[in-house]
Amino acid sequence: YDNSIRFSTGETSWALQDASFLRLSTLTLAYDLPGSVAQKVGMKDFRVYTTGSNLFCLTKYKGYDPENGDWYPTARMFVLGLNFSF
Repeated sequence: YDNSIRFSTGETSWALQDASFLRLSTLTLAYDLPGSVAQKVGMKDFRVYTTGSNLFCLTKYKGYDPENGDWYPTARMFVLGLNFSF
């Protein structure tokens, strides 16, 4: 077991570490089709978007996640979607 890689919650005070971090929690990019183009194909509105969650976390913390502790790693998620109306 190598303590220099990761620390558990039950260790002594010598295992204290800096848990400061910078995280990009959510980012959404979207494109709205111009109304004149959407109307030509029989739609009122048309939008395509993508959203990413937990895209990156900059930290010197050696555990899974400085915000959640060592219980579990934070999942990264991506969503792609369409919104349209007639």
